[in-house]
Amino acid sequence: MSNRSNESLRQITDMKYFIHGDSMNTPTSDYYVNYFFNNAKHGEKYYWNWWPFLFGPFWFVLRKMYAFGLLFFLIQVTCLVIFNKLTSLYSTGIIQLIEYLFLAIIGIVTGNIANYLYFLKFKKNYDKAPEIRNKRNDYFSKKGGLSISSCGFLLLLLIAYYLYQNNFF
Repeated sequence: MSNRSNESLRQITDMKYFIHGDSMNTPTSDYYVNYFFNNAKHGEKYYWNWWPFLFGPFWFVLRKMYAFGLLFFLIQVTCLVIFNKLTSLYSTGIIQLIEYLFLAIIGIVTGNIANYLYFLKFKKNYDKAPEIRNKRNDYFSKKGGLSISSCGFLLLLLIAYYLYQNNFF
């Protein structure tokens, strides 16, 4: 086997540990490995992903991309606050239409760039990973993987916002 083949095999293994930790062989990990090798490595930044489009901040937090999750969460909440104030002042249907349009644009942007941002996170961690295989697998499992508890925390923030907006506090 050539060095190039060994390096590709090593990258695939690293990617799978990064994507799902110890449960490496999943359809999701195959999807991202395919994207990383066939699209992102060749500079394709825009690649559609329905999950970040539908669940933007939650998808980022689930993938341990906390800064982007918080950024998109704050953008969406700020949008909701501004448009709720405008709706209470002017109560026209056009304001709600603009709000939905704005949220759709945020979703479209998120759905298009999320995979590339995820690839950049992998690439950054790939360059920093230790050389010893067992330590490397642990490293990628910790730096990547999924953070379901963080999604729960974000959901609690969203519920708190909803309760606040509806005068439950």
